[in-house]
Amino acid sequence: MPLTKKQLTELKELLLQEKANLMGIKWNPETDAGFGGDLVDQSTGLTEQELRLELAEHDRERLLEVEEALKRHDEGTYGICLESGEEIPYARLKAVPTAKYTIQCQEMLERRRFIRD
Repeated sequence: MPLTKKQLTELKELLLQEKANLMGIKWNPETDAGFGGDLVDQSTGLTEQELRLELAEHDRERLLEVEEALKRHDEGTYGICLESGEEIPYARLKAVPTAKYTIQCQEMLERRRFIRD
């Protein structure tokens, strides 16, 4: 069953909030929808290079995952497994908003990686 508009909006807010947290920016979904206004003003001084230097490696990787998920959201492919093309259940996306795969595909990919390593 496809995600509802309400679910997509809720999940996008989770992603935007996580992005703001990773960037160390205060975010208010009611006033900063879509990273506009004050949020842009707060982050204007940070160049991409400065941001990379400021963030820990994990945070940088996590920020990339969030940005990729937001891009999929904007493209209309958010919530679709990149491996199988099946819909990722809402409960999984709620728990892991950046999920790219269904649980079954994620487990399969991890087993493949384990075998190669």
